[in-house]
Amino acid sequence: MPAPVLMFMNMNMKGGVGKTTLALTFSYEMAQAYGQRILLIDYDPQANASYAALGPDKYFDAVEEGRSVATVLRPELQDDDLFEVITGQPQSAVSIDGVVSKFREFGNGGRLDIVASSIELVQIALNKMPDETENVIQSRWEGLIAAARSEYDCVVVDCHPSGSFFTKTSLLVATAVIVPVTSDGFAAAGLGLMRDFIERWRRPGRRTDYVVVFNDINNRWDDDGESRIRALPRVGPRCLPSKIEHSMHLARLVEKGPVQEQSGRWVPGVLVNVTRVTGQLVNMLKRRRVLGKGWVAL
Repeated sequence: MPAPVLMFMNMNMKGGVGKTTLALTFSYEMAQAYGQRILLIDYDPQANASYAALGPDKYFDAVEEGRSVATVLRPELQDDDLFEVITGQPQSAVSIDGVVSKFREFGNGGRLDIVASSIELVQIALNKMPDETENVIQSRWEGLIAAARSEYDCVVVDCHPSGSFFTKTSLLVATAVIVPVTSDGFAAAGLGLMRDFIERWRRPGRRTDYVVVFNDINNRWDDDGESRIRALPRVGPRCLPSKIEHSMHLARLVEKGPVQEQSGRWVPGVLVNVTRVTGQLVNMLKRRRVLGKGWVAL
């Protein structure tokens, strides 16, 4: 069975809820604790996930060497050695070795690789493309995802925070959407809009599930706000039982790298929380048949 695609999306269509932090943190934990082969695709022009994981030197080397999403998507590379767009449908067998950056391998067989983002994606984000160009780029994206699903156990997409071409094409391939939520007063309304957005843009005939992760990113948590969201009949069952607790180690991800590789007095407590919430995410996705039974913490 092809690997699932987990899309991390901001329900409020803007930054500031910890989307990239959770995408990288959960990806690392799933590879390390569950022995899974994870590919994280940074589909956000800000490239924060790429920069945080690889560090400045390796990140800019990757971009200069063409190991980025932009290398796959740029329409002028229609006849490159990755794949050819012939019928507008994704090619099922594509080698993606040329765009992947190896990040970490673990002794239990798990590994985390990354396809970096780059500033070149801004051109796609800002320009209104002719339909034929957009179709080529979408086909290339779907070809990349098809190849990744055949080579990895799980594909994680850190999506552009705005409603955009990137959001739409991510939803077309997503098996499940992971939605980070803070406890502000707009969260409940935003989740309703997000559900409608997913329903509108998912591929016809494809089941696209979603999971809500509460993230205390700013240390100003509103228990009443969380309770209101959990009480929503359509949303409550999709919420993980525990939240990601506030931590400066998580807040400094871009500067310090994944929290699993940081040091400090409070890191062990942060990792206990990360392990617990990741386990809840994996278990919910197993119950909803997004992940298979083989996903067991090692």
